[in-house]
Amino acid sequence: MPSGRVPTNRKRRGLATALALAAYRAFDAEEETAELRAQELCDEFVGRSEAFGGMDEASTVATRVRRAADFVRGQIPGPIRMRDVARAVGVHPVYLARLFRRLHGCTLATYARRCRVEYAVRLLEGDEPLAAVALSSGFFDQSHFTRAFQRIVGTPPAEMRRLLRRGR
Repeated sequence: MPSGRVPTNRKRRGLATALALAAYRAFDAEEETAELRAQELCDEFVGRSEAFGGMDEASTVATRVRRAADFVRGQIPGPIRMRDVARAVGVHPVYLARLFRRLHGCTLATYARRCRVEYAVRLLEGDEPLAAVALSSGFFDQSHFTRAFQRIVGTPPAEMRRLLRRGR
C-alpha cells in the first residue's frame, strides 16, 4: 500500500474503523514500540469480533449478556447504571457483572466507555469542537474524553479526526 494512503470503509465507521486506522498508523510508524502497539491494537480488534467465541449463541447466559450489551449501546450517550442494565435483563447486578466480564473480557463500565468512544468516532467526522463531541458522547469533559479515547483507540481524538477526514 502506498505510504500515506489510509484505507477507509465509506459505508460504516465506528470503533472498529478507528482501531484499524490506529493499527495501520502504528504499523507504518518507525518507532521501536510501533510493532508492539500495532499488535495490541490488532488484539483489541480481534477480541471485539470474538466476544462470544466458544459460547453457545442460544444459551441463556449469552442471550442475557447480549441483551445487556444491546441495552448499553441503546443508552449511549446517556447515563448508564449497572442496576438499570441488570433490571433490563432480569438478573442481579453482581451476577451480570460476573457474566459480562467472562464473556466480553472487560467490565460493563469498560464496555460502556468503548461504546461512548465508538459513538464519538462518528461525531468526529463532523465539525463540532472536541469539547462538544465529548459532552455529546456522554463524557464528563474533554480531558476525560481524550484520556478514554486515547486509551481505547491509541491515538488522540484530534488526530483521529484528521485521519478520518483525510480518508474522505
